[in-house]
Amino acid sequence: MITSYATGSLENLATVGGGAVGAMALGPGALGMVGGFLLGGFLGRIAMKLIRGGDRELTGGVLFDVNRGGGGGAALAPSGVGTPVASKEVPVSQKKEPSANQLMKSAETNYKMAYQEYINATQGGDAKNIESAHKAYLKAYQEYQSITGQTPK
Repeated sequence: MITSYATGSLENLATVGGGAVGAMALGPGALGMVGGFLLGGFLGRIAMKLIRGGDRELTGGVLFDVNRGGGGGAALAPSGVGTPVASKEVPVSQKKEPSANQLMKSAETNYKMAYQEYINATQGGDAKNIESAHKAYLKAYQEYQSITGQTPK
């Protein structure tokens, strides 16, 4: 029962470990062992929460994130095996970078939209709109070329 609880999460493991250390530290008597276990367990749980909070602040939660593909086993689950953690906002370091394919499609879409706006502006005949649409078109065209290394289709 104790090992099942202890392997449920790192906080549980810290609680049991802190309790064992507290029981050994406070004594050979029954009262010292029980009190030491409770005090040590409490301190172990607090220490683990502080460590997890520090991880979130310093690395964005990389060390203890079980939802990442590379790490985390049953002992790294926050409150039970495999339980996902609900988060209100994703830290900057956890935001996924767009793939090269997504970047190319986005650049191509931006280029085509800017081109169409430029064509519409030239047909409208307003010099101010033509100039701003042309600048936007050239910028989108350069971005497309720098990402793909080719001319648009």
